[in-house]
Amino acid sequence: MIYSMTGYGEGEYISQKIHLKIDIKSLNHKKLEIFGNVPFFLQFLETDIRKIISDKIKRGKINYFIKVFYWERETEVYIDQLKVKALVSKMNEIANEMNSPIEFDLKTLLSIPEIIVTKEKDIDRNEALKILKPALDDCITSLNRSRAIEGGYLLNDIRESIKIISGTIDEIISLKQEALETFKENYKKKITKLINDYSNELDQNRLYQEMAFLIDKSDIQEEITRLNSHLNQLSTAFSGKGEPIGKAVNFLLQEMNREANTLGVKCSYLPIIQKNLLLKEEIEKIREQIQNVE
Repeated sequence: MIYSMTGYGEGEYISQKIHLKIDIKSLNHKKLEIFGNVPFFLQFLETDIRKIISDKIKRGKINYFIKVFYWERETEVYIDQLKVKALVSKMNEIANEMNSPIEFDLKTLLSIPEIIVTKEKDIDRNEALKILKPALDDCITSLNRSRAIEGGYLLNDIRESIKIISGTIDEIISLKQEALETFKENYKKKITKLINDYSNELDQNRLYQEMAFLIDKSDIQEEITRLNSHLNQLSTAFSGKGEPIGKAVNFLLQEMNREANTLGVKCSYLPIIQKNLLLKEEIEKIREQIQNVE
């Protein structure tokens, strides 16, 4: 199983006093980046939220949004006694200056703005996490489910490309001896012509040594062996249990492309060149698809 880096999930918590919903979306990204939109009174939990997400998702650009429909909290009510005393003192001062008593009662005082102060109690971190974490876990599970579905489609395409690459390598192997014989024959003709044209000026032994060197240098067996080794590692990577594989597979594909390039330089036999082009095309297909894999 592999996970795509693209997906969407949601989770929800509903009780008599609390109703919240969490949406999460992931997009392609080389590393893990997490961005959130959290109500102000829950922002002290952002570090905990990031930890919960990063424990289960290793790569991608993650955006989450927490919407609170209601969250009942205890309210503290208190009277600003300093303001009351200052107000009474000022009113008495005015009354004395005017030499006229001012009648006022407590009810009148309490009706003055900002005398009565109400404040919702802060939320306990552990209690808030008990509420938030199950909804967030459901959200991440939902996200990973959608990522796994898309990852399955990618995996089918990648396995088809691996199958084509494997078959193409086998076809190149079957053409290898034919290519080598053609290469030898062409060089024999060139050397024979050189000997006939410049028999008095050429060292024949030296020419045959150079020919043997060039033939050995054009042998593509080493590249084929490495390609098969990388292909086996690639197949093994995609048969895992969902661990992040994107970076490791990227490295394998770079190595496979390097071997294919070397093979193309060393072998000028047209049928193999054509097969090698198909090989590189399928490697590139996998490389493009793996950009969306965690």
